[in-house]
Amino acid sequence: AELLKEHRETLPKDDANRVEWTFRLAEAYLAVGDEDKAVSEYQALLRHPLRSNPFRLSALGKLGEHYEKKEDWRSALQVYQDLAQSATQRDWVDAAKARAAALREKIAGEAPPAPERGPSAPSPKPSPQKPAPSPAGAPGGPAGAPEQKEGTQRL
Repeated sequence: AELLKEHRETLPKDDANRVEWTFRLAEAYLAVGDEDKAVSEYQALLRHPLRSNPFRLSALGKLGEHYEKKEDWRSALQVYQDLAQSATQRDWVDAAKARAAALREKIAGEAPPAPERGPSAPSPKPSPQKPAPSPAGAPGGPAGAPEQKEGTQRL
């Protein structure tokens, strides 16, 4: 991982290769079990100017999954919204929008109940929640996007 980091630092900050090296560095950290460093590298790509770079988009998908695993719904929602706005492949956009919608429902469901307005206040009806595909697992992701290789760890 350190060699990847050293090489990445030689690349210009707006270089597409730097995005790929950052993604691969995050994957290397995951492979050795250092999830904190992997997440830090994925987060660095949130601010990268090459918004539709396939490696950046893949990092956003993994970051969204990480936040969901940690039950940080608002952070996951922000990441999926960014992914939906930045992706150019329709399946990635659709999957990110579906995850964002599911998270908005989850967040709304966790809000404290509104005070009743008297005896005529309707009782809230639960909305059915459908699982949505994860953008990181969207079939046929962006052209040139890194595929999930057998043996690599997912967040």
